[in-house]
Amino acid sequence: MIRSLREIVYKTIKSKTGRPVSDLYDLSRLYYYSWKNRKANRDHSIFYKNFRIKTPDVPLLINLINEIFLEETYFFKCESNNPFIIDCGANIGMASLYFKSLYPGSEILSFEANPEMYAYLKDNIEINDLKDISAFNAALSSKSGEATLYIPEKSPYLNPGIIKENINSKEIKVNAVCLSDYINEKTIDLLKIDIEGSENMVIKDLVNSGKIDLIKKIICEFHPKAGNDKDYLIKLLINKGFHLVVTEPKKNVFFLSK
Repeated sequence: MIRSLREIVYKTIKSKTGRPVSDLYDLSRLYYYSWKNRKANRDHSIFYKNFRIKTPDVPLLINLINEIFLEETYFFKCESNNPFIIDCGANIGMASLYFKSLYPGSEILSFEANPEMYAYLKDNIEINDLKDISAFNAALSSKSGEATLYIPEKSPYLNPGIIKENINSKEIKVNAVCLSDYINEKTIDLLKIDIEGSENMVIKDLVNSGKIDLIKKIICEFHPKAGNDKDYLIKLLINKGFHLVVTEPKKNVFFLSK
């Protein structure tokens, strides 16, 4: 999480957008707004780039902007101007907004398990009048039904998941679905996954259902939780025709393409 102006300057220098002055202005403005409203217990509505964004927490938004818009963790090239993208772990919708900035004609399916974050996701889609984005309030798992979502007390906005950890968490019941049930015969140009430890279950579901064959590219943030093996996951996908893309990845993020 960005906590100081010094970090803002550093993140701006490391930015991949090629617009250091604009990035420095935007982050400094958000940092000042966060400091000024640090005691405010309310929702925030902030303009960034061409989007109006609702967020429960400005430091959360700054962190997401840095990761998604400045570091461009989910950047990908596509031959089509209208790619089909699946956003697993959409949070308040920043990755979906980023994909729309890259490809305005894209079609996106966005999944978010946390009901509170899902409400912001829906709002951010609607207030920006974004077309062809379908949002689902559901956890992704290896089977459909009810699941327990664990929301950490110290990081409730970023780290909820259906894999239990040895930390203090609030527990709520949520709907769980299989991603394969939402994929028909349409080719998926990008599958983005950031689902706090459930990535193994989702990818195995896609492999077992045969729906993995419809996916061209995968960008996955791996979470080393119980039962997860990053090398196994990558090897499984390589056996299905993917190859590991050589990039400058964020720690625990891997990018595979066919």
